[in-house]
Parts: sequence; C-alpha cells; structure tokens
Amino acid sequence: MRGIILETTGFTYTEDFIDEATEDALLGSLSSLDLQPVTIRGNTSKRILVGLGAPSGQGTLVAGWYLGLTAMTLACAYAGRGLRRSHGALIISGYLAFVVAVLIAS
Repeated sequence: MRGIILETTGFTYTEDFIDEATEDALLGSLSSLDLQPVTIRGNTSKRILVGLGAPSGQGTLVAGWYLGLTAMTLACAYAGRGLRRSHGALIISGYLAFVVAVLIAS
C-alpha cells in the first residue's frame, strides 16, 4: 500500500523493563540449553525443540475429534460434490457433540 504509513499497535519498547540481575540470570539460563545446529533453506541457526509435556487424555480427545470432524467434512464435500445445508447441519451437530464431550471430560 503505497503512501500509507501503518503504525504498529502491538509491541512497544519499555526502557529498563527488567533489572540487570534478572537479565543476567535469563541470559545464563539460555547458555545452559542444549542448542543444536539446524539448517533450513541454507541458513544455519541453533535451536532446541521443547515439548510442553506428555500427551494428556484430553489433548488426545481433542485431536481425535478434530481428525474425525475434518474427515467427515471432507467426505461430505467429496460425496456431494460440495457441501449442502444438510452437511452443514451435520458438521455443526458434530462440533456441538465435540463441545459436550470436552465439557464432560474436563
């Protein structure tokens, strides 16, 4: 968009946001990470993959529902050469059942 200057509204800089001791502690904890070189599109950088923990039953439930609902939507679209109102009602019903299942599991 030529001639239009957009201002960012998200991040702002704050002087002395953390004190020097906290900054040093954070930098020290970064140096203890086991970073491995990773090359993507010819650029090498050091990275580490950190998981959020072991898979939970609820996470597996959500992933299964997403997989099932996606498969159902694709099957309806393929079989009907597009989605009809009845397919939409089926998909919405599936999502409502998903919400009920998550609420019961939590």
